[in-house]
Parts: sequence; structure tokens; C-alpha cells
Amino acid sequence: MRKMFDNYSDTVAALSTPPGKAALGLIRVSGPETFKVLEKIFKYEGKRPFPRSFSSFFGYIVEFETGKKLDQVILFTYEAPNSYTGEDMAEISLHGNPTIIASVLSELFNHGVRQAEAGEFTKRAFLNGKMDLLEVEALSQLLNAPTKAQASMALNQLEGLPSALINKLREKLVEQLVQLDASLNFPEEDIESLDEKLLAHALSETLDELQLFKRNSQNGSLVSGGLSIVLAGAPNSGKSSLLNALLNKERAIVTDIPGTTRDLIEENFQIRNIPVRLTDTAGIRKTENLVESIGVDRAKAGIENAFMILALFDSSEPFSAEDSDLMNLLESFNKPFLCLLTKSDLPFKIGEEPFKNHKTIKISSQTGHGLLELKDTLYDFLKEKGLSELENMIVLGAKQTASLNKAVYLLERLLESMAKGIYQDMISIDLEEIVRELGKITGQTVDFNSLDLIFERFCIGK
Repeated sequence: MRKMFDNYSDTVAALSTPPGKAALGLIRVSGPETFKVLEKIFKYEGKRPFPRSFSSFFGYIVEFETGKKLDQVILFTYEAPNSYTGEDMAEISLHGNPTIIASVLSELFNHGVRQAEAGEFTKRAFLNGKMDLLEVEALSQLLNAPTKAQASMALNQLEGLPSALINKLREKLVEQLVQLDASLNFPEEDIESLDEKLLAHALSETLDELQLFKRNSQNGSLVSGGLSIVLAGAPNSGKSSLLNALLNKERAIVTDIPGTTRDLIEENFQIRNIPVRLTDTAGIRKTENLVESIGVDRAKAGIENAFMILALFDSSEPFSAEDSDLMNLLESFNKPFLCLLTKSDLPFKIGEEPFKNHKTIKISSQTGHGLLELKDTLYDFLKEKGLSELENMIVLGAKQTASLNKAVYLLERLLESMAKGIYQDMISIDLEEIVRELGKITGQTVDFNSLDLIFERFCIGK
């Protein structure tokens, strides 16, 4: 269990439900003085002893000085270490009137309880060994997931399987390091010398698992925010109509006037179970209009940052110079793109020749023709890229990603060096660093100075 910092040994409280009027509110209290304070301001007339772990009590929060009732509440109690934070903890379920909530919080603060910082309850849970950094990251994703699929992915990680894998690999490396150091430091003892071939084989197996973990984290990073799929095309190529048809709602303005869309329009969407972000962009063309020009620049930036592009071409018009410029632009970015020949309900005039080297789908946003084929094609592409198996995906923070990448790099370099011949003390030094980097992923060797950056993403009360 991690040693708690002194400045987290006090008692804190915060509202854990969104501010504003509601039927109910929930105030969370955690720390060593939790029950001492509540014994002063909570009036309970039942016969069961108070407090008691995993119990609920009906009563009133009152002003200690006057005995005046502030609200009728249900109090849930959790005794350390069997609580979310690992400390004595209580949750006060009260009426969701902001005035009542403020008066109850004020009474708590009058008795030495401090207002909790953003994410402090989760930070205390981490410091007290109730969760590791992989689980913290999963919780952050779960709280902010915009789709059911993303929430499911975060929940899988919160259950602890990725943490168990990293811990298992780290423990293996520690065992190998211990044996290596023992043979180096105590040569006179009867200690079996290390077989470098067996060690290299074991390290190679560990590397395979870490590389798979890295691929799953890369996919998780893509999917957690929604895969960015950008709709690009010349003005009036049907981008906004397609966005509306896929979303089944009038999200973007559609007119016959070229250049209607001037800014990026983003919407969450799901291709079967895979969350994506569809982005409608300004029509790409040369223009003297300042506002439209800014929109075109943003469209190009959106294409550059996209995971995939849906390139739209108006099939009811001949292939134009603007269409040619778009094709050249897309090919210069070296990103996957799918050519959609729009307005297939109208006479076909664009021709087949410009698209002979590209996958094309004929669609009509008016009739719905080709939309099912488009969704199936997108799903097959994402599945081929390994982005359909959400249960295997892992979400890491920036610092965790850096540590994982460094651990993989160091292990690859170590195996290359061992193949060429390397002193065993150098193997020991590299193994120590790899173990340290893996510990940073779960928080076992975390830099505590960086914790604020991790937990500040949480709301106050979590």
C-alpha cells in the first residue's frame, strides 16, 4: 500500500452530484475525522450502532450549536479500509436544493472539514492502494465516455485485467533481475549462474506481450475519443447532406448555394459498435472570400488530422478541376480515403476514369442508396485495422504512454545487445530501467509530483 502524504491525512467533503436544483444531491465526506464530525451534526434515532461499515442510516443533519434541522437525509457509512478512498467515509444523500446543500457543507466546514480538491477522492483512493493509475485512467474515461461502446471499453479496463498483465510482466522481470544480480554480486555463493539464452527467450516473450499491449493502447487511444472521419469535397458535393443522412437528423444546413458550410461540424456516430466522430467541412476550392478561405484552411487541417477521409464527388457533374485538386490533396496526405460518388439518383456524368485506382461507392443521400454499403465498408476497414474488438483495448494517459513506449524500446534494444554479446551488469542496468518504466504505468513507481496533472481532470467530488 502506498504511503499517504501528510496533506491528505485531513478530512474533506464535496458535492458529488452536479450543481443545480435536483430531486437529490450527494455529499461525500472522507478522512479520519469523518465519523467524529458526523456524530456531532447527524441525529439518528435508530437502535443500531453508528457508525457501521456498509450501512445506511435515516435521520437529520442539524446545526451543532442550535440543534436546528438542516435537512432530512440518508447517511451511508464505510469504515476504513473498506471504502472507495480506503479511509473512513460517508455519503450524505439529501434533497437537491442548492441552499440546503450549501448549508450542510457549511456545517461540515465549521467542524474542520476541508473542501475537497478536484479529483481528490480518487487521488486518495490511489494513494491508499485502492486503485492503480490504469484504473484511474479508466475511471476518467468512464465518466466522460460519450457513447455506450466507449463506456464499455473503459469499464473493461476498470475491472483490472490490463493492470494484472503489466504487474505479471513486471514481476517476471524483477525475478530475472534478482537472479542476475545475485549471480553478479555473490559469485562465491552456490548460486546457479544465469543462462543468457533462456533469459533472452523469456525477455522475447515479454516483449511480444508488451508490443501487443502497446498496439491495444494505440487502438484504445484512437477509439476513446472517437475515430475522426472527415467528409471532404468540393462545394455542393453533398457533404452536409451525407452527414444529415448518416445521423438521421438535420444537423447541417443544406442549400444549392456553394460554400454554405464555413466551419467544421462534428458529431458522434457509431459504425456498429465502433465510436467515430464525423466531421463536415467547408467545400475545398480557391476563393477570394475571406471567411470561406478560413473555412477551407480548417477543412485541410481537419483532413490532415483525420484517421480516415470520405472524399465526396458530385457524380451528376463532369470531373472538375476542383475534384482533381481534392484528389491530389488527399493523395499527398498519405491517409486512407474512400471515394463516394454522390447524387447517384441523378444522371451519371463524372465518369469512371478518375477513380480507377481507388475504392468507390455510389450513394444518394436523398434516396439512401449506397449508405448501407458505405457503413459495411467502413466497418470492414476498421475491423481490418483491429479497431472492432473494444474489449481488448486499453486507454493510457500521456505519461503512461511515454513509459510504455520507453519500456518497449529499452527491451528491444536490450535483446539486440544480448544477441551481439553484452556484459551481464549492463543487462542488469537495462532491466532495472524497464522495471521502473513499467511501474510508472500502474503507479508503483510514479513521480508523485505529476499526480496533480493526472487527477485535475476529475470533477470536484470524484
